[in-house]
Amino acid sequence: MVLVKVLVSDEYTRPILGAEDEVLQRHIPLIVVTAEALSSAGMSALSATDAATAIRAGAKVVDVRTAAQHASNGLPGSISLPLTGIEAGEVPNGVALQETFFVVCEVGGFSELAAAYLQAAGYAGAHSVRGGLHALRESW
Repeated sequence: MVLVKVLVSDEYTRPILGAEDEVLQRHIPLIVVTAEALSSAGMSALSATDAATAIRAGAKVVDVRTAAQHASNGLPGSISLPLTGIEAGEVPNGVALQETFFVVCEVGGFSELAAAYLQAAGYAGAHSVRGGLHALRESW
């Protein structure tokens, strides 16, 4: 299963900030999660409108932003599980493996990656919301 595409060019690289060693001052490749890569892995984001309908009907929401961001403006009743935790192997408490639920971040990029990680961990019902919380709030 291919979830990421590594792109190496001046457009998709960045220097390591604060590096004093000449080798570390070179550019490193960014790992870019593309819609194409996620699609080939069977992932697709759902529209904010469809997600809002399901959430109003009782579907759970996992917020993958930082705990501070979630505390400041997360959806009421949503589960806070930062992307860094998911990358480390954490899974959402209170969500069944086959249960349909929605993964959100602010604009949808990190939630796509988080949903892919969760699906790989067996959570077949994980779906990202296209446009993230921003779009979800607008469609509410």
